[in-house]
Amino acid sequence: MTVLLAGIIGALIGLAAILGDASNWYDGVYLSRGGKPEFFLWVFLLAGQLALSTALLIPAQSIARDLYPHSSRNNRFRVLTHTITISCAVVAFVLSTTFFLAPNFHMPVPMLTFRVLILNMVSFFVVLIGAAGGWFIHFALDDDFVTEDQHSIEHFVHLRRHLNRLLWIVGTILGASIIGMACLRNAVITFNDRSSAFPWQYVFIYGAFFSALLALAYMPIHNRALRVGRDLANKLLPMPSMGWTSMAEWRSNRNALEEALGLDLTANSSIRAVAAILTPLVGSLIGLLLQR
Repeated sequence: MTVLLAGIIGALIGLAAILGDASNWYDGVYLSRGGKPEFFLWVFLLAGQLALSTALLIPAQSIARDLYPHSSRNNRFRVLTHTITISCAVVAFVLSTTFFLAPNFHMPVPMLTFRVLILNMVSFFVVLIGAAGGWFIHFALDDDFVTEDQHSIEHFVHLRRHLNRLLWIVGTILGASIIGMACLRNAVITFNDRSSAFPWQYVFIYGAFFSALLALAYMPIHNRALRVGRDLANKLLPMPSMGWTSMAEWRSNRNALEEALGLDLTANSSIRAVAAILTPLVGSLIGLLLQR
């Protein structure tokens, strides 16, 4: 119920931010152009993006709150440093592409560029919470497995599940944001009657940038989790010295332990991780397929 309510609030914020003052410009500017369905498609997709972001804020902050109390003061400082660094990189990228490379949005909505930036900052805020959760997991993997026991297995599995959930939360929000940008491109092109008003390369660059950023942020954590999990399995269930019977029993137990730890990297699990990382890039390609 909380997730649903958060999604509804997000959708209303998106609609209000664009259409809240529509009485000031709709009749005089928009209607005189004969009506553009692409504009309303973008508005409702933007509302959907905000609904998705605010809805996913609930599980993202829940995971971060679960991880925060168990982290050391030093790790909290490291997470803060990583978050500020990524924020600066993303803000610099967005502002440079918006004000130096991106076209001017010639649409009858006052301060449209500013509105779009502010609304996308809401989505980016949720992404940052997910990223911070991932870094808490990364540092926990460094510090929390000095001893090996049943609690270690449960704790590791708990961290792995959190990591997978955060990856999908971040990937989903970024993918939705890129599709929303592609629909904005369609609306801009419709108003200006020329595709050069919003080049397709701009959408593709955004998708590629955020997929690369997601891969750079996630893969070190993923690799660290694999190393810790394998070390944990080796210490809890070392290979027997000899005997076919003992070896067969060890292999059976080892497979069960690796499955419990999430180390059985089957084709399906690998594909899911790659798909989540590529969601922003795929979103840009899907959005470009919707172009006029």
